[in-house]
Amino acid sequence: MGYAQWFSDPEQYRLALERFAIPEAEYCAALLEVTTLFPPEISRRRKDEAAKRLGSLSHFDLLPYPNQHLPYNPVPILLACGVGLPQLLYLGLAIRDFKRVIGPTKALKRLTTEREYRGALFEIEVGAVLARSGLKPCYGKTSPDFVLPDLPLGLEVSTREVPIPRAVAERLIGTLSTLEFGRLTVELTIPGEQDLDSLMTGITEDIRRLLSTRETKLTTSRCTLGHDATRREERTVEITIGENCYENTLRRLIGNRLAEKEEQIRSGLRGRAPMKCVVALDVRSLLPARFE
Repeated sequence: MGYAQWFSDPEQYRLALERFAIPEAEYCAALLEVTTLFPPEISRRRKDEAAKRLGSLSHFDLLPYPNQHLPYNPVPILLACGVGLPQLLYLGLAIRDFKRVIGPTKALKRLTTEREYRGALFEIEVGAVLARSGLKPCYGKTSPDFVLPDLPLGLEVSTREVPIPRAVAERLIGTLSTLEFGRLTVELTIPGEQDLDSLMTGITEDIRRLLSTRETKLTTSRCTLGHDATRREERTVEITIGENCYENTLRRLIGNRLAEKEEQIRSGLRGRAPMKCVVALDVRSLLPARFE
């Protein structure tokens, strides 16, 4: 079934109308918002490009899996593959309400990119919630992102994405479960932004090479490894990112981002009337879904 047909077919969306108690006209208007930003030909091309680059398509959610990076902008993939109707409906309703009260800001254009998609999505989600609240938010050209004049209150919107080393650590936990070792230490020393899959391949090869020898230490540009083979009954692994253990990085990541945003808000309000502000911080990339 073609791109322009599957979500327009009553047989496809009738259950959605019942499930979400939404009128057909509202459903069609929401999907039109999405397809206006992601036209059919562009979505088909981006799906084909992603499939060619990755070999297969495996992610069909608006958000990344916990501690993973999105392999592509998921919206054109959802449209072109004919999956994820509830998520597309959710997005369309958010875009509609955002535009109705706040207007067509740069967030809509950023939503169509790969690099800025996550930040734009959260900005639209927060703006839609504010629009539905009746608080009449105004869009700020500098920090804070939204101002509620009636309160008055500023709201800064930000996303804390998963750093590459943390994404590597998360995947290593599963990879190491298939290997035999005693007490293994892994210190990740990844410089800058790198391709996650290539890093995983290289670090896994480094670990296998160390475990296949009697050496106790191996240092590469990606990591420093240590292995005590005499303690095989322990079979433990410790992963550190710089000076921080993997399990202790979450608080630091969130704290650092909030501190950055506090300074950004102070700078944006310089020379303006004093205003209380809060930060909406999206950490869904760092945490599993509730009850999962």
